[in-house]
Amino acid sequence: MHRSGTDASSWGSGFWDESFDRLRAIAGSVGSSVMAGAGPVGPLFNPLDLSFRATGGAGVLYWAGSLYALSDHALPREMNKLTLETVSESAMGGALAGRPNLVASWKIDTPPGASESADTGDAPANQARRLALLSSQQSGPAAVLSFKELDSSGKVVSATEYTMPGSVARLVSDFFVTEHYYVVVQPPLSINLERMATRYTIGDASFAECVTYEPGQAAKLHLIPRGRGGKGGSVINLPPMVVPRLVQAAELGSNQIAIDVVAQKGLHYHKDMGDSLPGFYKGQPKPELMRVVVDTSAGIAAAPVVLSHRATELGVHAAAPKAGAARLSSVLFAAASASEDRENWGPPQVVTKLRVPTDYCVPDASKPAAGMEPLLPCSRVGAARAGVTSETWRAGPRAYLGPLTLVPKAVQNAEDDVWVVTTVHTAGSAHGELIVLDGAQLQAGPVCSVQLPHALPFPRALTWVPRYLGPGRTAPAGWKPRVATRVQQ
Repeated sequence: MHRSGTDASSWGSGFWDESFDRLRAIAGSVGSSVMAGAGPVGPLFNPLDLSFRATGGAGVLYWAGSLYALSDHALPREMNKLTLETVSESAMGGALAGRPNLVASWKIDTPPGASESADTGDAPANQARRLALLSSQQSGPAAVLSFKELDSSGKVVSATEYTMPGSVARLVSDFFVTEHYYVVVQPPLSINLERMATRYTIGDASFAECVTYEPGQAAKLHLIPRGRGGKGGSVINLPPMVVPRLVQAAELGSNQIAIDVVAQKGLHYHKDMGDSLPGFYKGQPKPELMRVVVDTSAGIAAAPVVLSHRATELGVHAAAPKAGAARLSSVLFAAASASEDRENWGPPQVVTKLRVPTDYCVPDASKPAAGMEPLLPCSRVGAARAGVTSETWRAGPRAYLGPLTLVPKAVQNAEDDVWVVTTVHTAGSAHGELIVLDGAQLQAGPVCSVQLPHALPFPRALTWVPRYLGPGRTAPAGWKPRVATRVQQ
């Protein structure tokens, strides 16, 4: 199986990235803090110019020996690996030349025989690992998606361009890579030009408030063939939904693709996973983990199935399947709400581990395509029925979690043989904490805790780098750790 994910690690350095002004409107599906700000006022202001000045807190990427701070829809900034200070904008050795609007989500495609826990320069099999990047730019009423794949040396080995009609490039926030396809979900969103030309122009509304959810239109799943120049892509209609994150996807046989996503039915301008005010968390739109299965030969999708009613946004990761297993991962970890009922939800306060059978709600491919609608495999009874099970760890009262990341153990005998790393903010003490949990024994609590003497803003992303980048046992002359300064808001 070609495994795609954002985490590759064995021993390395951890980073968390701060996004101070979380975008409330689209639950991370638009993803840049500047989009939550009001429009600039001035005689030369162009309300149709969506080239925002981006912040650098969308993620950290380590590839081909370089470390980058990512922004939403902008060039990354190369970082000093010792001080973690940003140096300058980078086109990543020319890989992003002419395509500066890089989507902050990136994927690493791991071919069979390669290790996800190795650096990019080990055995030949690991050198075959590829970094997949996506840039999007507006071209009239369409978004032009540009996919680049880089080998372990940073050289571009594949380039694909694809035109997505009726889409706003700025609203493309995530993608996934399977063995043969790039997977992108186009949400039913549009720009309210009247509001943008009036309230946004005079600084009375943010860009996010100019985005309108169209509940009567279908979301569109785009399957874009890899290495074919964007030709031969297919579009499959999904129920109306906004998809902030694609968690995992896998090709099952010759004509089925299963996709696990975080999805919600609409936009919320007053609900955000970073808030804890009472009364905000009831009903839809609620970001939940769902599974969608599509039949590529018939061009249809089964009805999405909710895997967990705990609300979650960006902090969901699938553990790597066992070596040689051409299937989905059956273990998912998420920073999620404490409540798991259908209506009430809230900010992330628990780490939950879900065990989802790989064939859960996957229709029988031998039956006619119309058989996808009832999702008969979900209705099996007796011993044949295999449901979703979960276990959780809670940080405590008034404790809130940031996104998490998974670090494979040195020896992996099971899918949940990972270290789960996340941040905790305790409201009572106003201090932050970095914790490590054993994925195989989640309920046992942290095996390691780093107490921080200061508070942490809600992190946008947590990334583990598969190589130690610190000063070593003997620090260079003049080196000293950076002292955290209080954030002025």
